[in-house]
Amino acid sequence: QHYEVKTNPDICFFRARAGNMVWISDCVTRGGSTRDFRNKAKLRLVEDILGRSCVKSKLRHRVTQAHCPLESIDNIGSHG
Repeated sequence: QHYEVKTNPDICFFRARAGNMVWISDCVTRGGSTRDFRNKAKLRLVEDILGRSCVKSKLRHRVTQAHCPLESIDNIGSHG
């Protein structure tokens, strides 16, 4: 079945991934960006939405992700 893709310069959806990851590069592509998103602090926006700290990393050439564990990033690995 064929679905038509509609674009809107005012709407963007971040992709939530397994392992508390969020792809934060979806809203800025070679074809353009969601209005006012090119210079937006996307990591800070995701942190504010989730209410916890995240760490940004490159997954692939054009994919930037944020790892946002439920546990504080400072406490990871300090159990023991």
